[in-house]
Amino acid sequence: MKTSRIVVMLAVCLLGAATSQAAVVLDQFMDDEDWVGNAFIGRIFSMRGQTFTAGLSRLLHHVDIGNTGGSALPPESAPVVEIWTTTAGLPGPTVLGSVTSPNPIPWRGWLSVDFLALGIGLTAGQMYAIVLYPATQGSYVTVGVQFDPPDLYGPGEFCSYDSEVGWVHGFSLGGPTGDMQFRTYMQVGPTVPAPGAVVLGTLGAGLVGWLRRRRTV
Repeated sequence: MKTSRIVVMLAVCLLGAATSQAAVVLDQFMDDEDWVGNAFIGRIFSMRGQTFTAGLSRLLHHVDIGNTGGSALPPESAPVVEIWTTTAGLPGPTVLGSVTSPNPIPWRGWLSVDFLALGIGLTAGQMYAIVLYPATQGSYVTVGVQFDPPDLYGPGEFCSYDSEVGWVHGFSLGGPTGDMQFRTYMQVGPTVPAPGAVVLGTLGAGLVGWLRRRRTV
């Protein structure tokens, strides 16, 4: 009995040691909180977004959206958060994934939205867009936007969807530019057993079976 327990414990320890563990790393962000205003999403500007350039070729784990400006336009809605491809620096034409958050973006806070289950692989050096719109029709989503200085995040910018002209740079056609408060996180190294772990697990199971046949357990 004692010998079999030692064998099982050794196999489990070796299996854990040989397993590749996943890590989540911050990739792109604009989380400065100085001179942050707000942008309201709904009605005329039915969608707003932030373009960004991926720094890592990995799976997108989650996205944080901020509203540290601390105001909102009622009725406030939880957002639908999407990842789009871009063309000429603006969102479109392909939606890579969409998540409806159960909660609104908090006043003076951040909302985290999980994308890992969608399996969205981003490529380093490629530009993408985070697109937001209200989950509830007729309501608004409020997001924090840094507009002084207007281009604090270099490899991307805030953009708006105008119902009359389509996607435009900044707050409106010919309007001021800025950057939305956001963070993107990537998964590095999936949690899968390494080949050595599979071998060790098989050996351990076989040894326990042999001990059972010898009536030692």
